[in-house]
Amino acid sequence: MTEIARRAAVGIVLAEGPGDLIWASDELREVLKGAPGGTLASILVPEPKGSPSTTASSLDSPWPPPGEERTFRIYGERPRTFILVTLPRHERTGGSPIAILVERPAAPADDVQGREREIYFERAVMDAADAFVSLDNEGHIRGWNDGARRMFGYTAEEVYGRAYDEILVPDPERRSGDLERINGLMLRNGFVRGYETLRVGRDGRMIPVELTITRLFDETGRLAGRSVVYRDISERLRLEAALRRTVEELKEANQNIRRDQQRLLALEKLSAIGEMSARVAHEIRTPLVTIGGFANTLLREIPEDAPAHRYLEIIREEVRRLEAIVSEILEYVRPARTDLDLCDMNEILHSTLRSFVEETTRRGVEVNWRLQEGLPAIPANRYQIQQVFSNLMQNAVQAMQDGGVLTVTTEAGVNHVRISIADTGAGIPEYNRRQIFKPFFTTKASGSGLGLAIASQIVAQHNGTMSFESAEGRGTTFDVRLPLSREAAA
Repeated sequence: MTEIARRAAVGIVLAEGPGDLIWASDELREVLKGAPGGTLASILVPEPKGSPSTTASSLDSPWPPPGEERTFRIYGERPRTFILVTLPRHERTGGSPIAILVERPAAPADDVQGREREIYFERAVMDAADAFVSLDNEGHIRGWNDGARRMFGYTAEEVYGRAYDEILVPDPERRSGDLERINGLMLRNGFVRGYETLRVGRDGRMIPVELTITRLFDETGRLAGRSVVYRDISERLRLEAALRRTVEELKEANQNIRRDQQRLLALEKLSAIGEMSARVAHEIRTPLVTIGGFANTLLREIPEDAPAHRYLEIIREEVRRLEAIVSEILEYVRPARTDLDLCDMNEILHSTLRSFVEETTRRGVEVNWRLQEGLPAIPANRYQIQQVFSNLMQNAVQAMQDGGVLTVTTEAGVNHVRISIADTGAGIPEYNRRQIFKPFFTTKASGSGLGLAIASQIVAQHNGTMSFESAEGRGTTFDVRLPLSREAAA
C-alpha cells in the first residue's frame, strides 16, 4: 500500500457475514480502535433510513449490492461518516464480495454554521405572527408562511403560483388605485414601509394591514420579485379609535366643567343681584302701598269729571304695574318651595287658561286642546307649575295680536310628561332666542323680563327641562318635560 493509503481513512472489508475487516490504513485503525480483527457491524452504525445516500435496495441486505454505496457513521470526538462500496465478486476472493470503506470528508465548519443560520432564519420566517409572502416578477405567489395562513385562511398549496392581487386585494381597494400607488412607491423608493390598506381573507373578512415591501434578487443580482410582509393592525386601530373616543369624552367633560363653572359664577352673581333686588323690592313696596292708598282715597273724593281724576287713575295704574314688578322680583329670588303633591297636569292647564278666556276672546284666539287621557300624575308644587303655564299662555296669547290658534298638548313619555304650548304668532327673532330665559330681558314695553326666567327656574327646581322652537312669521312652541318619579323631582 502506498503512503497516501496508509495515512487516509481507508479499509478493505470482506463483505460477507458480519463484515470482517481484512486491511485498514493507519488512520482507520486509530478510528476503529484496534481493527482489523473486529467486525464492521460492531463498529459502524448505518445512517437512518431516508438519508440521501441510502437507497431502498441497500437496506434489503446487510451490505449494499455491487456498484452501490451505503453510508455509516462512527462517533468519537466528532461525528465521522464512512461510505462502503461493494465491488463485484471475483474468483480470487473465493466468490466472497470485497468492499472498500472510505471516509467522507466533513463539511467545512463555515458551511455548517451558515446552514444553521439559514435554518433558524427560515423557521423564524415560517413561524412569524406576521404574514410573509414572496412574489415573482409577475406577481405570482412563490412563498407563503404560517402567519399568512393564519391571517388569510389559505394554505401554501392553495395559493402557490396564483396572482396575489386576485386573492388578497378586495375590489374596492383595486378600484381605488391601491395597487398603482404601491407600484409608484416601489418605483420611486425601491421599497414600501408602513403603508396601510385593506386586504381580504378567505372568508371575505376585511383585514386592515400595514405593508412592508422589499425587492428580491437572485444569485446573479437580477430582480427576482418582491417580499411582502403583512401586519394585522385591527387591534391597533381599535385602540386608536377607543383613544379618540376617550379624548373626545375628556374634551366634552372639560367643556361641561367650564360650562358648570360659568353657571356657578352666573349663579353667584344672580344670587348677589337677587339679594340686592329683594332688599330693594321690600323697600319699594312700602312707599308704593302708601302712594296707591292715597291715590285710591283721592279718587273717591274727586269728581270723575275733574282733570285731577284722570291723573290719579294713571298714578294708580302705574303703582299697580310697579307692584307687579316687585312681586315678580320677589318671586324670582324667593327660595324654592319643597312641598310637592301629585298633580294632574291636564286639570292645572284647564284651570290656568280660565284666567285668559276674556283676552283670548277679545283677540280672536282659538284654543285647540290635545290632552292625553289618563295622564300620570306628576309630583309638583301646584302653585309654581300653574305659574309656569300662566307665563307661557300669556306670552302665547299676546304674541297673536290679530288672532290665531293656541294649541295645548300633553303626552306621557317613558319617565316624564311633556306639556306643549304653541302659538301661531310672529315668532321669536333669531337674535333674541339666546336671551329669552335671561332675567330682565323683554321685548314688551311694559314687561319686567322675568316671566320666562321664573318659569325656567321653577321647571329646573322640579328637575324638568324647558325648550322651545320658533319660526318667524309662523309661531313658537314651548315644551316642558317634568319627571314622573318623586325622587327625580326632589
